[in-house]
Amino acid sequence: MADGDLDLEALTDFECSEVSDGRWAAEGRVTNTSGRSARFVVMALVSGQEAATATGLREKVRTLAPGDSAGFSLQPLPAAGSENLTCQVQVVRRS
Repeated sequence: MADGDLDLEALTDFECSEVSDGRWAAEGRVTNTSGRSARFVVMALVSGQEAATATGLREKVRTLAPGDSAGFSLQPLPAAGSENLTCQVQVVRRS
């Protein structure tokens, strides 16, 4: 995980879905709800119950002033496993 504080409240309009054979895409927006400028890192992964490990993708979102937002797109996300797949996301705020 990236250094910083988890900030799931910054995440809006999040969608994660399969776009083709075993490939997924995650998209959304990050809004800086803190009182000072901050950088964000968004990480997402797709895995199933039988998967022992999973590989995700992460994107660094530019520095945002308080109240500003930016979109992100993580694709293609590789899927670990084949059954009961779920997409998981984390947003980390870095000062």
